[in-house]
Amino acid sequence: MVAGYCLQIGGGVLGMKESLKLFGVYRKMEFTKTTNYCSFYDNKLNSFVACLYLATTVSILPSFVCSKLFGRRVVVCIGFGLVLLGSILLTIKNLPTLFIGRIICGFGVGCILQALPIYISESTPAEYADFLGSKFDHGFNFGGFVVASTISFLVAMNKSGWRWSFGLSRVLALASLMLSATTPESPHYFLEMKDIERAKNAFKKTRGRLIVAEFDNLVAKSEKVYSSLFHPFRLQYMPYLFIACVREVFMQMTGMFAINFFTPIFLTSIGVSASTSFISSMGVGCTYFIMAILGGMLVDRYKRRVMLRSSSLVMIFTLFIIFGLL
Repeated sequence: MVAGYCLQIGGGVLGMKESLKLFGVYRKMEFTKTTNYCSFYDNKLNSFVACLYLATTVSILPSFVCSKLFGRRVVVCIGFGLVLLGSILLTIKNLPTLFIGRIICGFGVGCILQALPIYISESTPAEYADFLGSKFDHGFNFGGFVVASTISFLVAMNKSGWRWSFGLSRVLALASLMLSATTPESPHYFLEMKDIERAKNAFKKTRGRLIVAEFDNLVAKSEKVYSSLFHPFRLQYMPYLFIACVREVFMQMTGMFAINFFTPIFLTSIGVSASTSFISSMGVGCTYFIMAILGGMLVDRYKRRVMLRSSSLVMIFTLFIIFGLL
């Protein structure tokens, strides 16, 4: 929810009158005769929106390395901490501060998107890993397409609406940080570090007790797992990586992201009231969320370890495409 909300809330904020005044766009809309496209065009505004996606893209690979060196839980906590710090800065009415806050949020989102799915998969029993992994995807879509559009609708007419929109991620990040700080580290991390005793202690905390057969099986499987980032580039796994990347290209070509992100601005530019434009955005977002759940129920998932190792590469590819579109 935190990652999805941070990535999508920018579109709602762009449609708010006060945020457009802050960037000087509203004055150009009111007092200059330009086309609808040009009236919204502003380098500062575009840079503000896009910098989060660039920061997220740049931070994914370093967070992958850090999760291998220092543990998954540490990177997850750092991610939520960065989002918390960035969301605080995003409520300050100062353009340089807003840019810094947006970039910091991007770094946090990159850490979350990279480390959290791996942490969930490695810390839960194998029979529940795919189920909880799909809940991560559902939470991402719910935060990005339902919560973000709903909050934008509720605060759109408020003079400090943009502050409320950015500030809500502070609440979500703080709650998530407190929960993450109390959870044990992934047993797989300690196995990769060849620390069997700490892996056993972490395993006992995640299960409530030591299940000897399951732990022995975990140790045996960990010896066959490649820890290198370049594992997905092995010939037998290239089809999975290729299909995942091509899928993301076609997802962006459908225009789904652009429609949901820019709906408030587009409808406002043709004379639709702000409240109606945000209601439309809510409708699009809720429909997307419902269809994403149905798709998660029907999809044939890739091999779990391959999917986790290639997820960082696919996310970089996807976010770079979105950054280019913005």
